[in-house]
Amino acid sequence: MHRLSSTAKFVVSLWVAVVWQAGIAAPAHAAVIQPIEVDSKDVFVYQFLGGFNFETMGVGFQSILAAGVTGAGHDVQTFIDFDLSSLAITASDVVSARLSLYVVDGSSVGFPFGNPSPAGVVDAEIYAVTSPWDESTLTWGTRPTVGAGAVNTTAVSGFNQWVDFDVTSLVQDWLSGAQAQYGLLITAAAPVLDPDSGDAIALVFESSSNQHRPLLELTLVPEPATLTLLALAGLAVTRRRRNG
Repeated sequence: MHRLSSTAKFVVSLWVAVVWQAGIAAPAHAAVIQPIEVDSKDVFVYQFLGGFNFETMGVGFQSILAAGVTGAGHDVQTFIDFDLSSLAITASDVVSARLSLYVVDGSSVGFPFGNPSPAGVVDAEIYAVTSPWDESTLTWGTRPTVGAGAVNTTAVSGFNQWVDFDVTSLVQDWLSGAQAQYGLLITAAAPVLDPDSGDAIALVFESSSNQHRPLLELTLVPEPATLTLLALAGLAVTRRRRNG
């Protein structure tokens, strides 16, 4: 019977351990982008105050983002973008991408809106922004252009909870250069009224608490270094088997 040398046995053990740790137990890893408020690029705009920039209106307005359609001149929309440059990744590295926002009690922030509930479900929509904008100057009247179709839609039926949007294809397009990165628009698909009060329902998102800041989570393929180690270990086993 052909037997492996002690060195070959060690390399086989190493290869199995690496496969177990990197190839099976953790085939992918995540990168989370969640900047604090001062480092972020996000702001909401309000149809009724079409010339106001809320980012420069003080900390209170910087602490929230909002999205809703009223049909009565009081629509709100949020614009948000994330810096991907520090990750040094390509489109092929991204398995999935998810935008997460934390919905809070809108009645606590001074806007005359109802809250989402099982009886008042809001379909929140994400659109790709297709022209430049600046957080410190953006108003309802100077909104950038957006793509024709929604990137993703999520039904929101409550508050004090996270809601997620799948933005995988869009992030991959940004990284590949197929689409210029100008961020995302968050809005609602249609007006929804609170069944008890009759108020229009809007989604209000936390924007200042570090724990509940908006975040973009990318699931990435295994790092190239891990794959290289696997390949080298396999090659070493093959050579030892041939020479053993």
